[in-house]
Amino acid sequence: MKKDKKETSIPWHKNKLKVGGFLLAILLTAFTLRVTNIENIPYSVFPDEAQNGIDAQEANATGEYKLFYESNNGREGLFINLQALSIKTFGSTTFALKLPSIIFGTLTVLGVFLLSSELFGTYVAGLIGAYLTTFSYWAINFSRIGFRAVMVPFILTFAFYFVFRGLRTKKLHDFIFAGLVYGLGLHTYIAFRVSPLVLIALFVSLIITRENFLKNFWKHILVFAIAMMITSAPMLLDFFHWNPQHYASRTKE
Repeated sequence: MKKDKKETSIPWHKNKLKVGGFLLAILLTAFTLRVTNIENIPYSVFPDEAQNGIDAQEANATGEYKLFYESNNGREGLFINLQALSIKTFGSTTFALKLPSIIFGTLTVLGVFLLSSELFGTYVAGLIGAYLTTFSYWAINFSRIGFRAVMVPFILTFAFYFVFRGLRTKKLHDFIFAGLVYGLGLHTYIAFRVSPLVLIALFVSLIITRENFLKNFWKHILVFAIAMMITSAPMLLDFFHWNPQHYASRTKE
């Protein structure tokens, strides 16, 4: 029984309170670095941010929150719709425009903690990963700019966390969560479209290196695929049925 417990859980380093305290301190630091003086650093807003703000305000005015916004060479709508919600709540300010980035950037630190803990089997590794991400220049930079690209690392860290957790626990619900989160990635940024190559490479390597992997995990892979299709379906329909020109609008660049 003790052996089974070790195989299905990650041991806390000494005690939960200490790990939780360190993690909370890291997350508060991450949030502070991403929100402090956001009105002035970086100076003003980039043209793409301004266009996001224009579309967000128009969406609030018309009540039409789109899956895909065609202006500015085309952009997936999820991030802009979240910016619209932020502007509706906090007003037409730089803070409101960038708040979704601040939140996604901070939550990515949490995602790195969970994923690192899962991969290395210890929460110490998770704390180190979260700490490094907190002070990472690129992570801070994109967390302070209202670009939808900041959602990609957030989606991928949490999706792969649930995948690797599911491989350890063999629980179907972990693969369901992984699929639901991963499917949202299609609503984020064009670069996400190459991420299935990483996913395919992972499963191919598992098939090669783990005996009877498909026999033991075919149900898990199936529920992952179904869950992924549920959350990605609106964008897939938009790209390949309703408005196929949207799919190529950015790739032409």
